[in-house]
Amino acid sequence: MSPTQTSQVTASIGWTYAEGGSCGLIVYNNGERLLAYDRCAPNAKSQLEVDGFLAVDSQTGAKWLLLDGSPSAIAECPLQQYQVQRVAELIVISN
Repeated sequence: MSPTQTSQVTASIGWTYAEGGSCGLIVYNNGERLLAYDRCAPNAKSQLEVDGFLAVDSQTGAKWLLLDGSPSAIAECPLQQYQVQRVAELIVISN
């Protein structure tokens, strides 16, 4: 991620969408660390949207907590999570 994208997640409880994964990424700052999740809903091909502290599949109504990627409503599997590292002012996301 570039410095422009990282500015949105440097604040505590911030997030941004980024390129990568199967259909994009959600990068989330939970106040303690940065987390990256695939935007593809597990077991579906729909792209998730962020709504507050949740990732939401508008097609099925399934929801996941961005705090740790765990299912919140309807969903049975956690979100696909990626490793996140800070290198100087860049955020590096890898599998």
